[in-house]
Amino acid sequence: MFSFCIFCRNPKYEALTGNKETDHSINFYKLFSTAATVSNYKSKYLSNSFDLNKVKSSFSVKKTEKTNKESYHPTAKKVYRVAIKCIQSKIFGSNKLSDYVFLGQEDIFTQTIKDECLEKISRAFGLANVKIDILSPVDMFCVKKSAKQEILNDFKKNILDAENATIISNHITGDNNENNYSNLIEKYFKNHKLIPISLKLPNSLSNNYFVQKIETSSKNKNTENLDPYIKFLSVILDRPDETKKIVDDVIDIDFNNFETFRLQAWAFPVNFNYKNLKDPNTKKPYIDYNVRFNLYAWGKSSGWNGMFDKSTKQHKSAGAFVGGLGISSFETFAKKHPSYRTLMSEVEKINV
Repeated sequence: MFSFCIFCRNPKYEALTGNKETDHSINFYKLFSTAATVSNYKSKYLSNSFDLNKVKSSFSVKKTEKTNKESYHPTAKKVYRVAIKCIQSKIFGSNKLSDYVFLGQEDIFTQTIKDECLEKISRAFGLANVKIDILSPVDMFCVKKSAKQEILNDFKKNILDAENATIISNHITGDNNENNYSNLIEKYFKNHKLIPISLKLPNSLSNNYFVQKIETSSKNKNTENLDPYIKFLSVILDRPDETKKIVDDVIDIDFNNFETFRLQAWAFPVNFNYKNLKDPNTKKPYIDYNVRFNLYAWGKSSGWNGMFDKSTKQHKSAGAFVGGLGISSFETFAKKHPSYRTLMSEVEKINV
């Protein structure tokens, strides 16, 4: 979030070439030095709850004793490059970046629009035990200052203050109802008043940096890009008596290549042999490709991240860590498969 602030104050920047830095990028890195004053950035562009001092200390500027030369934290360099990609993607439209505030999970706005609204939807559908991050991977919201209260009022009226029956009705009617959660998000995203972002940092500075826009309205989705794992789950629910066989045929955990980086940080690859998942009538695969996916656990409360293995074609296009499609996938799945809540309940029991 902090990386966007430098572009609010100084929108003119030079393009980066490889690992070569510019005056603009170095000015951003210098903000992490202990002598730098950053209070104006926080008051204008960040949440009052954002712990800027903690961020500065975590990614502080280092100096060598002999030459007094400064070195900048790799994460500071990564987030700067991510911010540039977001700006270049035109997700802010023709608006000035200084028209926005950048609000993370610690802010009451994010807690209201994401946590409280999705919790209300979960309770309405009888899915109170489902974790919010399963429903939406959003890490932060870029909010147009002039529209902040309008957005809050809209979500309050149509989600938080709505009866459960109204919420269910709004979601069942899907794209024909502008007041369901997905379409509210879509409405404000399209007019550049609300930009939800799920941030995934690359492993290294040399990785590709890209922005992928995910439509929340199903009528705008390219069905070829629908998550194959959702299709996999739907087959299991359609053929519950064959669950064990389907799982054994499709999922292969490669324990022989299990890796441990440090205490509570480890990874193992999983092969999803989707070609083995076949329509019983046509005998043709539902999905015409297999995927090798590496799951990473970073310890403590960080949870899981995933990355397509370098041997797969998806790695080149997806590149960095990937997240889910969020609430829209859940809505479509839950409406068509009532036993989904049972499945999620079982998942909750075995999650640790």
